[in-house]
Amino acid sequence: MELCPHTLTPQSTTFLNLTFFFALIAAGGCSEGGRYSVSGTVTLDGQPVSQGRLRFVDPDMKQDADVGKITDGAFSFRSTPGPRRVQIMVPRETGELSDRGAPLYEEAVAPEFSGDQSRLLVEVTTDGKNEYRFEATSRPIR
Repeated sequence: MELCPHTLTPQSTTFLNLTFFFALIAAGGCSEGGRYSVSGTVTLDGQPVSQGRLRFVDPDMKQDADVGKITDGAFSFRSTPGPRRVQIMVPRETGELSDRGAPLYEEAVAPEFSGDQSRLLVEVTTDGKNEYRFEATSRPIR
């Protein structure tokens, strides 16, 4: 029986596997499914936000929002590239209780920094230099 001239040897199989592996790494770069690392700090009335969330929203509403957690004034998560409206969300107890006795919460951040009215805009880039500092003010207590 004659061997096919295109039969793979163990050495050529290893070479092809390594080539494929490194091609995948090179193609992936710093992104994870088209998302890039974003990080930075968030203050509310000059103080680091202890707990909260950030939303990076596509102003054209063509992509889903990316959400990250704020802990001790810092955040780090992944976002799709392009222009993003930033929404800072920080819960604040109202002092009232629900029918079940649980505390009720409201948004602590002023509208110009939270929700659809946020005036905070950033450009998430693909080069990995996405570090931001957000300084927000509180909404009046109801």
